[in-house]
Amino acid sequence: MTTGTKTYKLSKKFISDHAKRGCLTRTGGCVGDRIKIVDVLVKETKSHYFVNLNDAQANELMSDADYYGYWSDQNDIGLRMSARATVKVLEANGIARPVTKW
Repeated sequence: MTTGTKTYKLSKKFISDHAKRGCLTRTGGCVGDRIKIVDVLVKETKSHYFVNLNDAQANELMSDADYYGYWSDQNDIGLRMSARATVKVLEANGIARPVTKW
């Protein structure tokens, strides 16, 4: 179930990867109606997207960012750092990190 949306300022690198892998959906989770960043985009700067995400989308993004930033063996250090920055932004906006540690 989705609720209201909130605008988040996120580093382009990780959310672009998240969307490219098909994890950005209308209802959150990697299952469902896949959407593109343009569908949630409010504003864009050189290095950030301002996106409107519902609670389910923000929670899925948090789970994905937590995994990529802290638990995966991802070789792309830039992607890992962008994931960690995404976690920090989401945490600052009240989105809890997942309890499960990969």
